[in-house]
Amino acid sequence: MKRVIWILVIVCAFFAAAPYLPAGLLRARVAAALERSLNRPVEIGDIRFTFFPAGPVPGPGFALENVTIHEDPRAGIEPFAHMGELGASIRLFSLLRGKLELSSISLGDATINCVKTPINAWNIQFLFDLNAEKGTTLPAIRMRGGRVNFKFGDTKSVFYFADADLDIAPGSNGSMDIGFGGAPSRTDKSAQDFGRFFVRGAASHQKLDLRVELERSSLEETLRLMDPHGFGVHGVVALDARISGEPSALKVTGNVQVGDIHRWDLLPASGDSLRLAYDGTLDLRGERLELSSTSKPVNLQFKAFDFLKTPIWEASADLQQIPLATLFEIGQHMGATLPENLKVDGSVSGTASYNQRNGLSGQLRLGEASLTLPDREPVKASEAHVTIVGAAVRLAPTVVQIGEDQTAQIDGIVTLAEPRTLDLTINTKGLSVAAMQSFGLSGMPIIEQTPQGTWKGWARYREGEWSGESELRRARIQLEGLADPIEIETAAVSLRGRRVIVDKVKAKAGATAFGGSYNFDPAAKRPHKFNIIVEEANAGELERLFAPALSRSGAGFLARTLRLSAPAPPVWLKNRRAEGTLRIELLNAGPSTSLRWTASTGCPSAGWPPSWS
Repeated sequence: MKRVIWILVIVCAFFAAAPYLPAGLLRARVAAALERSLNRPVEIGDIRFTFFPAGPVPGPGFALENVTIHEDPRAGIEPFAHMGELGASIRLFSLLRGKLELSSISLGDATINCVKTPINAWNIQFLFDLNAEKGTTLPAIRMRGGRVNFKFGDTKSVFYFADADLDIAPGSNGSMDIGFGGAPSRTDKSAQDFGRFFVRGAASHQKLDLRVELERSSLEETLRLMDPHGFGVHGVVALDARISGEPSALKVTGNVQVGDIHRWDLLPASGDSLRLAYDGTLDLRGERLELSSTSKPVNLQFKAFDFLKTPIWEASADLQQIPLATLFEIGQHMGATLPENLKVDGSVSGTASYNQRNGLSGQLRLGEASLTLPDREPVKASEAHVTIVGAAVRLAPTVVQIGEDQTAQIDGIVTLAEPRTLDLTINTKGLSVAAMQSFGLSGMPIIEQTPQGTWKGWARYREGEWSGESELRRARIQLEGLADPIEIETAAVSLRGRRVIVDKVKAKAGATAFGGSYNFDPAAKRPHKFNIIVEEANAGELERLFAPALSRSGAGFLARTLRLSAPAPPVWLKNRRAEGTLRIELLNAGPSTSLRWTASTGCPSAGWPPSWS
């Protein structure tokens, strides 16, 4: 009891006499106490005394203005911290020994430099190590609303923490209790949208035991911490972790939660989120982080190097029979153009990885895959192999089944980067026209005009245009101007971009069989060109066949009888812009009359009816 009374008397006497002591003497004593506590030279400006808690001073002590805490020489020449006001509380029992010691230091809203030295040690470590060597106790340190910069030698990192709060207090067995919270930021980005980053736990020069938490934050801005260009991926992310062990070999365990993933120009998904547990190692001195998810059937791995200086990182995923529908759903959220109401089934296994130098790469295997469009036969593949290189996804030649008994071999490339393109090749020995529609591609010329038939050969679809060589069999095309459809027995079809060449035609219209060729060139004045050869025809059958084209409906009786005016050509013919030749080897005009007849025409510029020769 007497000791406590004596302490109170000494403290009261000290603060009663302090206002009358020379300021220079007190400034030097306080600066020396700060230097002993922080193991760094300190410069202070004005000084005033406080007995009760006030401002930055939590108890009896001093309020210092314009304070500069210099750096340990091993970490450079730039000051460790600078602040407009610093509060320092006195350890009262030190006054009994005639020595001024500090129990706590309040840095206010200081700016602190965390420096990594050439020997891979941080300047903060020197603070702990020297106090441990001297057997002294580090005073409690407090900061509110400050800023923490990171430096590597003389180079300052683009990473920093804004609005930073820091609490360091002496713990048991020479350790320090640490509490930190701040907003991760980059100096090269003006807009920031992060939650706060928290670190709580105990630390010594030999061991760390910390809890880490990132509040719900923008996924895009978080990814920009690793790559300033971003990835155009929006959503939210939150994580927690426990870090323990030696600073060069820390064990990391925790959970990360990601949700509302979508491309920048799309609305977020329905609010679903993915939560993954992970573990790994962290080397603070070597700045190396390796994490791996512990959940199945997806194993995610992440590695980062120099993550506070110039981040170098890579990520990979091992997939074990992931539902194909899940990947398609992710693709839709990321803006992939997929047919509406597409039904997907099957599984995906393999690996995919991404690094800053080579971009995306991977090898995937699709098992029992099935794609089905509404009112179409499903396209199935028992096995398919996909290679990812950069922005290109390549499908190896794969045999697919359409419906119950039709097959084709397909291969192709999808480009993920803008502009997105599809390059697909189809090879078949016999595929129905209806089965072609199951691929969901824009209509193939000639093929799209027939509701039935089969074709064999190859065709390539690229950027909305077709090319290829194939044979069309048993097709039926309804042509305006003819009473009956054209029934194609066989025809060779050549597709060259927007140009179409149909050769070696064997077909009939009604009872009239014919052969010949047909060319379509949209760049020509008359895009449609034909050459038709009829071995034998009946005049009456031809009249019936061409009746829709020869009809002059719309003119009055006198106009038709007296030929007062030529009828206008039908709209469909006016827009057709066709020219060609029609050759009839033998024309049966009656019971005993036959003619050899050739006609050529160009419509509609030749007038109507066409001129014959």
